[in-house]
Amino acid sequence: MQLVHRVLAGDEEQSTVKKDRIILIKRNKGRARSIIEHSSLAVLIASALKESNMTSNLHLEIFEAQGHMRDHIALFRRARVIVGPHGAGMMNILWASPGTYVVEIGYTTGMVFPQMYAEMSLHLDHKYWICKG
Repeated sequence: MQLVHRVLAGDEEQSTVKKDRIILIKRNKGRARSIIEHSSLAVLIASALKESNMTSNLHLEIFEAQGHMRDHIALFRRARVIVGPHGAGMMNILWASPGTYVVEIGYTTGMVFPQMYAEMSLHLDHKYWICKG
């Protein structure tokens, strides 16, 4: 996993990229595993940033998987924190640098919850948390 990351993300360039983004991954409303209160979560994160006086250092970015893949890679390379529901959007943790905080929002009903992003985070040296609900 680390080899794939180094080859595709270009680790030698990664060290110069500013880590100034909190990325909130959004799935389309009504889709499986979408966050029902997504806008409330975005407001909560933005408020916490403002209250902690971190708005000059960190910026909240809503990721909706629009645009070109190279834009996705560039965005996730800037991530300090990635928050999102279990799904394909979380695959972008592959582009984030080691030490990135990853918060995956899981589910408690339906199929057994897959551990793939926890495993990826482990191998990529990310700091991983799961929130189920």
